[in-house]
Amino acid sequence: MVSICGSDCCAVCPRLADCGGCQKTDGHPFGGECVAAQCITSAGHEGFSAMKESMAEAFNSLAIPGLRVDDLNLLNGFYVNLEYHLPNGQSVKLLEDNGGWL
Repeated sequence: MVSICGSDCCAVCPRLADCGGCQKTDGHPFGGECVAAQCITSAGHEGFSAMKESMAEAFNSLAIPGLRVDDLNLLNGFYVNLEYHLPNGQSVKLLEDNGGWL
C-alpha cells in the first residue's frame, strides 16, 4: 500500500493495525491529521514539495552554526512529541501524538 505522500511507510509500519493505513483513513493516521496528506490533498505534490523547501529555508535562515537542513522527513507524533515541564510544574506536549509531522 502506498501512502498519499508517495512513501511506502505503511508497508513497514509496526503500528499499521492501530493506524489503519494512510489511504484507508484518508490521511488521518491514528485518527489525527497528517500534514503531508493535508497539504497534498489541497495543493498537490508540488505544493507539498514547496512547503518542505520553504520550511528548510526557514530553518537555514536562522544561520545556526553546524545546522543545515536539506530535507524533512515525516514522523508520527508519538515518535517526536516530547513532554516539556513548565516552571509552574505543569507538563505539556506541543504536538498531538496521533498526527504526522515534518
